[in-house]
Amino acid sequence: MIIFKFVKRDFNFLQQIFRKYIPDTIKIILEDGIATDVKTILIEYPYIDVDYRDTFYNDFSKRFKFFNKNSVRLHLFKSEFEDSVELNSKNYEELVNSYC
Repeated sequence: MIIFKFVKRDFNFLQQIFRKYIPDTIKIILEDGIATDVKTILIEYPYIDVDYRDTFYNDFSKRFKFFNKNSVRLHLFKSEFEDSVELNSKNYEELVNSYC
């Protein structure tokens, strides 16, 4: 099952949820690199990235260390959305216009 969750722009919170995906160095890059007009982040998990999946099977799966084959996808929005917002045709235009 794929989970979609809206959260406010808070990379400390994201790091708490996805500790293995967002180490401190990545959190700093996200905080510094993502424009401050981004107000809401939509988390999509698990996300299957085709390029990463190829790398996983060709390289990471052969190492003697655990690597997760799924990833987390972050969608960035300029507007503030509550987690109770449904992704549907009624609010499609508002979501599209706010999408970064």
